[in-house]
Amino acid sequence: MKTRLIHSLLISCLLAPLPSIAGSFDEIVVFGDSLSDSGNLATLALFSAEAAEFKFLNDLPYQKGFTNGPTAVVQLAKLLSAPPLTPSLYLLNTISGTNFAVAGARAAGDNLIDLNTQVGAFLSSQAGNAPNNALYILFIGGNDIRDMRDATGIKAVYSILKKATQNIRNNLSLLIASGAKHIMVVNSPDIGNLPETKALAANNPNLIRRASLFTQAYNKSLADTVKHIEKNTGVDLVLFDVFTLFNDIVNDSRALLFTNAKAACYSSVGLVYYPICDESQLDAFVYFDEIHPTRRVHERVGRAMFAVVPEAN
Repeated sequence: MKTRLIHSLLISCLLAPLPSIAGSFDEIVVFGDSLSDSGNLATLALFSAEAAEFKFLNDLPYQKGFTNGPTAVVQLAKLLSAPPLTPSLYLLNTISGTNFAVAGARAAGDNLIDLNTQVGAFLSSQAGNAPNNALYILFIGGNDIRDMRDATGIKAVYSILKKATQNIRNNLSLLIASGAKHIMVVNSPDIGNLPETKALAANNPNLIRRASLFTQAYNKSLADTVKHIEKNTGVDLVLFDVFTLFNDIVNDSRALLFTNAKAACYSSVGLVYYPICDESQLDAFVYFDEIHPTRRVHERVGRAMFAVVPEAN
């Protein structure tokens, strides 16, 4: 088994030139949520009355996703010299790209934007075959953990975790059975660190610790799932530890020239800059809005992902 995780040692190399360590992939296929969505929800908002509330994603400072620049997976595609990673637009009943991530998606969900549908849409577009020289990235779970954080009872928490775990296991197994050989699975950043969680904690002081514990529970379950799949399929998966990496970025924020690692710069609720920030300061903040990181954080995550990407055939 060659499951690999990114640890704090990578912080020291994030600013260094990156060597070309992987062969070429025919394409990169992404399944995920707003941390990877680069246009699926934004484009849908232009054509669907139900999604019209998200039209703001097409206006600055947004760039068709919940941040102010390319996401980590888009950065990774560039570093790999792979074909440009563009939105699949499967929600418009067409396939024009290989990024199936949709903001708001859940691993435990059963809606049109969620993991089951994303993988199903991709495989349908490929007549059930997953090309064996593509890099597959699964980057989902933050919204599931937010749901766990906000759940009213422990039974609801475990129900979400159990369903998310099962759906991830099923979809990864399905991709492998369909031909996928190169897969990177990304765990979740600490939901307890989100500006959103800290704001909610004003009325519930235990919420930050609760969110952090649930993040760790989700990530532990994800790691166990990866080990289980490797054991049963013989396929090596890369488990990318963005939890540790993101915490290292926050802890080393001053060394990385971030002036604020705790607060959001822009409000995705009010669609205005917070008084402590403006457009000129965006790149000095770790958090773009109440939930999502800025372009510079995405860039560093993309570089770290590149450092451990599985080798192509």
